[in-house]
Amino acid sequence: MPIKNVPARGLAVQPALVVPTPVAAVPPKIQIWGWAIIIGVVIFAIVFSWIRSRKFAKDYAALSARLDGYFGKRTESALSPGHTYMVASRGPSHAREAEMQSADARWRHLSMAFPHLGDRGEKRPLILVSRTYTDVTQVNEMQDWVGARISSHASSRGRDVLKPIWIQQLGEDFDALRHPELAIANPCIYTFPFFLTWQRRHQWGVLPYAVHNRLGVVCHPEHSQSKMLLQIQREYADDLNRAKNERTALWVNDPKHARWLPLIMEAAGSISVSIDRSVNAAPLAQQHTSDTVFSVGAYLHKEILPLICAIIPDPRAGSTFAEFARELEVSDLRSGFIPSKVDEFPRNSAVIADLAVLPAQLEKAGWLVFRLPHCVYVPIGIGYSVAAVPLLLEDSVWRNDLLRDVGSVLVPAAAKLADLGIELDNRLWMADSGNGG
Repeated sequence: MPIKNVPARGLAVQPALVVPTPVAAVPPKIQIWGWAIIIGVVIFAIVFSWIRSRKFAKDYAALSARLDGYFGKRTESALSPGHTYMVASRGPSHAREAEMQSADARWRHLSMAFPHLGDRGEKRPLILVSRTYTDVTQVNEMQDWVGARISSHASSRGRDVLKPIWIQQLGEDFDALRHPELAIANPCIYTFPFFLTWQRRHQWGVLPYAVHNRLGVVCHPEHSQSKMLLQIQREYADDLNRAKNERTALWVNDPKHARWLPLIMEAAGSISVSIDRSVNAAPLAQQHTSDTVFSVGAYLHKEILPLICAIIPDPRAGSTFAEFARELEVSDLRSGFIPSKVDEFPRNSAVIADLAVLPAQLEKAGWLVFRLPHCVYVPIGIGYSVAAVPLLLEDSVWRNDLLRDVGSVLVPAAAKLADLGIELDNRLWMADSGNGG
């Protein structure tokens, strides 16, 4: 007998239509408890976050205290390059000790990163670097005297002294910035007048006896900005003489006096020559066919002149200089880059150089030679690598006596050095030696 109401195999059963049952409203008490739980979780998260932040602040404070103890109870900001640069750049009253403190701080950081530089075992040899700088007799005597004094002091403390011959062979073309391999892993002392620019402060320091303040700018007598350059030169000379007469505690570094750089860059325009130093290239003087600004030496082209662009308010000065200025070597001047006849020189070109390396008799040959301020704080003195700081810190009396004696040797040449842009300041070496590090 057949079974009724059974679906055939393979056919789906059609579900019956189900009418949904309305959901009952959540009771008010349950809603209150739900919100209470949510609020409790939020409060817990906030409290937990606050506790963690307090713990971090406590741990950070403890670490900072340890660092302050390591750095002689001085804050990190007080030891930063920017802070010590600001203090030192204001004037001679604090410059010497600020420079030494800055170098000491950098040495502590360096020795933490590279512990073996600390002479824990055999002492690293001291590298003594001397080079020709001007024909001023007292400068050469000072170099010989400093070299002998440093060698004796280092040897008495069991440290060998090396004098690489290749440095002497480079002569005036030696530049510390191009040879950081000397300073990175070795204590070095530089006996020639060492320029400590901002870029060098990571690797070098200086025992200052002077500041550098002016550069030479050689122009055609019909240069379009010659009157303005002469005005700036006179303004700066007046301010400098006033500061000397009043014995002010501040150095003259007003950026307004450095406005000559964008003026000569603008006069030269944007069609600078390209320098070709290949074997078969024409002499550089013959390549100079259009208005161009040249700077002589890496320490000018890569350091001092870009720093001028950093201190003046012209926002395009830096990019203009980087794109259109051209670098020369000191030896290029000796090779006759500046011709004997001014008419062979493009009228709005200019050569910026350290006054110490410019050829003599340029003005007698008809050239305009301006002595213009760069307004950048550049102390000059006995240079040293940061790795040499422990040697200098061993005896502050010896260090300050050394600096005072160097100043005494150079004082008779003060006028000649001022003509080269180097202003001796006896307040740098006559400061109380009891303040030494």
